[in-house]
Amino acid sequence: MSRPSRHFFTAAAAALLCLPACTTVMESGFQEDLQSLKPGVRQLPASYDGTAFRGGGEVQVYPTGTIVGVRGEADFGGGEMVSVRAGYNFADREDNGNHDAERGGGPGWGFGYRHYADADGSGWLYGGRLDLWLLDIDWRDRIGKSNRQRRGTTEATVLMPTVEGGYAFSFSNGWRLDFALGVGAEINIDENGESVGDGAILLGGFAFVKDF
Repeated sequence: MSRPSRHFFTAAAAALLCLPACTTVMESGFQEDLQSLKPGVRQLPASYDGTAFRGGGEVQVYPTGTIVGVRGEADFGGGEMVSVRAGYNFADREDNGNHDAERGGGPGWGFGYRHYADADGSGWLYGGRLDLWLLDIDWRDRIGKSNRQRRGTTEATVLMPTVEGGYAFSFSNGWRLDFALGVGAEINIDENGESVGDGAILLGGFAFVKDF
C-alpha cells in the first residue's frame, strides 16, 4: 500500500486550521439567535462581548533547532484562547539524529489551545498544540575511518504534538507577552529518503500579540 503524499498532509493541516474560524462563525450566529429569544429564556451575560482577536509573532528554541512564526488568536472569554500559527523550523541536529550530521528546515502550520488564569489573558497558563512541519534534512555519514563521506537529503513530514505551561503579562496598550515551556515529540509520519532523527522534544519560548 502506498504512503500518503506530503500534499495530503498539507491539505489535512489546512482543514484543521479552519476549525477556529468555523467555531467563530458558529459562535457569532449562536449569539444572534439568543438575542432574538423571548423574555424569560436564559441569555448570555451582559459582560460577554463576543470573540476578540489578536495577532503577533513567536519564537521557540529547542536543543537542536529554532522555530520562528506568526500567530493569530481567538479569545472566547474566561481565559480560553485558540491559536493558529505559520512558521519556519530551523533544524541543526548535528549527530543527534540517525546520521553523523543532520541539518535543514522547512515551513509548517499548527493550532493550539491555552487557558489563562485571568480572563484578560494574563497570569499562569497551560495548554497544548499540534504542528505539522515539512522539513528538508541534509545529512552526511563518514565512511569508516577515512575522510570519505556519503551524503543525502530526506524530505520528512513531521507531526509535533506538545503540552505547555507558562506565564503571561498583559499590558494596558493591548499587548500581551507569553513565556512558556513545552514538552512533546517529533514524529516522522512520512519520509522520502533515508530515515532521519525524531523523538522526544523540549521547547522554550515567547509570544507577543496585540488586540486587533
